[in-house]
Amino acid sequence: MNILRLVLLLLFNGFICINCNKYANQLYEDLLYFYNKNVRPVKNATQPVLVKFGAALIRIIDVYLKEALMSLNVRVSLDLTVNE
Repeated sequence: MNILRLVLLLLFNGFICINCNKYANQLYEDLLYFYNKNVRPVKNATQPVLVKFGAALIRIIDVYLKEALMSLNVRVSLDLTVNE
């Protein structure tokens, strides 16, 4: 469950919410409420963790010129590797 929270944090942390509604903000707060920064996916806390994050644009769904917004389909990949 902690790795799921780490993945969600990495996904949401890079995005800035400009015109979010209250439900999106509430979802963000609920997902990260019990997040513990000290939890790491390794047995020994001194081991480094290599995180590879990638995003690939799949499709542009719509472009809203007046609001300067785009709706996109994006494939996100995350790879966690423990260096020993």
